[in-house]
Parts: sequence; structure tokens; C-alpha cells
Amino acid sequence: MTKSSLNWTIFRPSGLTDGALTGSYSIGENIQAKSSQIARADVAHAILKELDEETLVHMAVTITN
Repeated sequence: MTKSSLNWTIFRPSGLTDGALTGSYSIGENIQAKSSQIARADVAHAILKELDEETLVHMAVTITN
């Protein structure tokens, strides 16, 4: 997959919760999880933002609060 000509991004969230959107999270290739949980709403927010901005193309990223 990493050699695909398609644009792709892999999101690796810490433990998912049903909490409300906070809009406050860390995302990147080489970050350590600050907590073991993140709201699904924050993951969705990050994914939708990436669809608009395309700053994480061809990356596998961790997302955490």
C-alpha cells in the first residue's frame, strides 16, 4: 500500500471513547500517546480536516488527546 499512487493516510487512535468533540488533540508520525483515550468525535474531526488540507498524505499517524 505504501507504494500506491493513490492518496492515503492511516489514523492510529488511542482508545476510542464516545465523548464529545474537544478539538484538542495531537497528531503525528512520531508522537507518544498522552492518554489512552480519544473521543471518536475528535478522530472524525481530524479525518475531515485531513480531507480538506491533505497535509498527512502517505503517512501513518497517531492521534491522541
